[in-house]
Amino acid sequence: MQHNRQIQKTFISAPELFIPVIATLMLMIFFVQCSTTSVSREFSSDGRLETILVSQKDRPVYRYKLTYDKKDRLTRIERYSGSEKNYNTIHRFYYDRYDRLKLHWLKAEHLIEGKTVTDEHVESFIFNRAGKLIRTEISYKKPYSIKKSHTPLLKTNYEYRQNMLEEITLDGGRYAFTKRAVLKYDEGKINKIEYIKKTYMRKQRREIMTHHMTFYMEDREPHKFLDKMSNETINDDDVAQERFREEGIWMSLMKPDYAKTPDKFIEVLLDRYR
Repeated sequence: MQHNRQIQKTFISAPELFIPVIATLMLMIFFVQCSTTSVSREFSSDGRLETILVSQKDRPVYRYKLTYDKKDRLTRIERYSGSEKNYNTIHRFYYDRYDRLKLHWLKAEHLIEGKTVTDEHVESFIFNRAGKLIRTEISYKKPYSIKKSHTPLLKTNYEYRQNMLEEITLDGGRYAFTKRAVLKYDEGKINKIEYIKKTYMRKQRREIMTHHMTFYMEDREPHKFLDKMSNETINDDDVAQERFREEGIWMSLMKPDYAKTPDKFIEVLLDRYR
């Protein structure tokens, strides 16, 4: 069975990944076309996603292999390049007694300027008594990881008001940076996010505001943003969404969802191919 759908500004939602299958079918493949890139998914007879294939112009680029435990919880994702038999990226997921994500471990190898470098980090997830995610901590284990992230340890704090997420703060440490995103709602949906980033400047020996933006949201995605440092409005939603991801806001916004339902991490995984 095949379904074709053009991706423009939409994303693959987690429910689509686990739709019921006809019992007589051993495999289901869904195709998503995005310019010259296609993403196909292979399901088992019980509807569990097993493989994700990414191709460009009908040539394989990446293959993702998913593994589950006896409770049908996602425990491992391996990424293979092209037709290689050995994976170059691995994700491992560990759970608490409430089946919430406890740890996410990532190790990847990248070829940069002819040299292989290792990217590795471990992220922990902390919940309050009500079961809401209140903090994550990412410990970067390799020099490449620390350089790329500008910090050896990133703490992300989540604050709620009237049961709704109100503020996200990313803290890279005293001599690195802090980021703060304040969420505004209209009829229960996020309609605006105020974002400020402060970066530690060694010459001044203090943090200085380097980014100040307002993102205007629709369906949890920005369609434009106002750069308050330059007083410039960017009306291109593709540019707004790219900036939203560069600043780490989109990923931080996704974590409360996939921390409780780790299968939704697949949406994060496929976002790069949107």
